[in-house]
Amino acid sequence: MDKINREEIIYIKDVSSMPGEAAAEKEILEMQDITSLLVLPVHISGKIAGFIGLDNVTAAIK
Repeated sequence: MDKINREEIIYIKDVSSMPGEAAAEKEILEMQDITSLLVLPVHISGKIAGFIGLDNVTAAIK
């Protein structure tokens, strides 16, 4: 969320290659079978209103 609040785009090409300091986030993403993701901040009237996230997953819907 720090990156979103700084209005940064988040692109993780390979979740399995995330650094150690992102271990908690990596674990959450891997539990959801997410292999890569892109997160874009959404601005309304010059302020952060939220974000749009796109994930690549490997598992079939259960």
